[in-house]
Amino acid sequence: MGSGDGRMPVAATAHAERIFTASFGGAETGDGPVGSLIIASWRRCLDRHKLDPERQAETRVLSRGELREAREPLDALLSLSTPLLDDLYRQVADLGYVVMLTDGNGITLNARAGNDERAFRKWGLWTGSVWSEGLEGTNGVGLCLTEQRPVTVHRGEHFRSRHAGLTCTVAPLFNADGTIIGCLDISAFNQEIDSRIVGFAQRATTLAAGWIEAVCFRHAYRSCWIVSLGESIEGKALLAFDEDRRLKGASRLARQQLGLDEALIDQGIGIVRDDGGPSAGTGKAPLLRDGAATFLSLSSALSFSPPLETRRKRPTTPALAPKEPSLLDTLAGDDRRLQAFVQRIRATAGLKPKLLITGETGTGKEVFARAIHGDRVQKNETIRSPIERPFIRVDCRALLNSQDYPAQNSFAQNALADPIERAAGGTLFLDEIGDLPLSLQAFLVHALDNHAGLRGEGASTIALICATQQDLEALVTARTFRADLYYRLKGLPIDLPPLRSREDKSLVIDRLVREIALGRDLSATARSAIEACEWPGNLRQLRQVLELAFASSPAPCLESHDFDLPSRTERLAPVGTLQQAEKDVIARQLAEDGFDIAKAASHLGMSRATLYRRIKHFGLGTGR
Repeated sequence: MGSGDGRMPVAATAHAERIFTASFGGAETGDGPVGSLIIASWRRCLDRHKLDPERQAETRVLSRGELREAREPLDALLSLSTPLLDDLYRQVADLGYVVMLTDGNGITLNARAGNDERAFRKWGLWTGSVWSEGLEGTNGVGLCLTEQRPVTVHRGEHFRSRHAGLTCTVAPLFNADGTIIGCLDISAFNQEIDSRIVGFAQRATTLAAGWIEAVCFRHAYRSCWIVSLGESIEGKALLAFDEDRRLKGASRLARQQLGLDEALIDQGIGIVRDDGGPSAGTGKAPLLRDGAATFLSLSSALSFSPPLETRRKRPTTPALAPKEPSLLDTLAGDDRRLQAFVQRIRATAGLKPKLLITGETGTGKEVFARAIHGDRVQKNETIRSPIERPFIRVDCRALLNSQDYPAQNSFAQNALADPIERAAGGTLFLDEIGDLPLSLQAFLVHALDNHAGLRGEGASTIALICATQQDLEALVTARTFRADLYYRLKGLPIDLPPLRSREDKSLVIDRLVREIALGRDLSATARSAIEACEWPGNLRQLRQVLELAFASSPAPCLESHDFDLPSRTERLAPVGTLQQAEKDVIARQLAEDGFDIAKAASHLGMSRATLYRRIKHFGLGTGR
């Protein structure tokens, strides 16, 4: 855009001058030093791609047909990565980030943005946008795909001036054969992002990318045994071998660690067991040569996993390692209440009862639901892949605005009928069910009873799990939740205890520290301080505090001052206090807007129908 007299805006011109100066004059500019990766990218943009840093055109977005064509080859990746994208978004949403997954051409195939979706779309940070270096110049996605390693492009390091407000942290995604297939990006236009937040973002993104690679590797070799040689912040080094103990595949990190290439893997290297040699218990797997043959020596102390998918009979375990506890058992830990819940869940698995998980915010309701799903799949004698037994999550809070529409319209159909159909044969997880609009509550009752309007197997073959931190009985009394739906969903109730009252609180903290610290530790003082906290945000708050601390400090042993711990007096407000606060906010806004429902609803960020429900619930009247 011009300034009115044909000249470019001053800020944009200064940005372009900085790029030209650094690219052809040196790394020092008026804004300080610029990294060599950024300068190399700027030079490619100018010399190879012939781009103009002042081009103000919007980011290219594919048509629906083009996007469908781009997504098709990566259907498995998109399906398997969904829960991990959701988890990453929950970690970074409060910092103002959008989460995107792209293919190897920089095309955004999936995105998470919550309530900021409209703003992110304006920046081109949404499904279908193309962020290759050749089109958009230096940016997180394009640079990551070029360099094939984690990168952060911060504000003015972007090539195009219109992107100079963005901070993008990106990690590459590699296929089961070690070739790059895309990347995982989190981006924000939050001006308060500093080096500490960037450090946390880099760690969170790299860890999530590593988990996605591991899940995809296990799926690609789902008929094989999988052995983990160990893990780092970049992910897990994994090997796949068949029932005859012949190597079938190796992840990127395993290839790097062992010096493997396609030629060696194609030889069908044999797996031999090492019970007491120098590598036993060390996590190392040396290559042994016996004449023309090559063998891989694996310690029985390593972590082995059976095939996800079996043929007519289950394979015989190659007598390599003891069975590891399931995720569900790990989550239950040594807390007797949770152990009792797990026992009941398994005892009633054949009946497939509807489960209602309750608990304070951050207690891990969704993680517990996913563990239940995984436990059911693992126990089934005819195990199929995660795609054939899907876990489909629906965030009922995101459906609040649907109350403005009748239940018969296409929005309602897509909001619930679609997930029910996709969950056929697997698990449907309705998160924050207490926030489901009344119109969709009626639709859900109808769908559960009659499978009406559903194609294929639909509701008859799904396992239904719901979760909420609200008191559904109180909502039924207030007539904001249908009684008939409540009794259909109640089934087997599971109340997750808050972290402060868990019998195994110390063990839970130890487990999270081992998972996040990757070999580092806490001092005795720091551990005592962490255990003394009430943790009103429960496991989620504890995880975030640990991740920020270990990402911010390189020390091998962290002290209590490295952690941003909640005060001893910090508590979650009781429900009554929260409801009174909500009532006060709504009453004040209604008064300010002269009881204009449309204005008040807009200012409060809710639909008019939802506002009417809250007015009725709190007995606020209409002001008329």
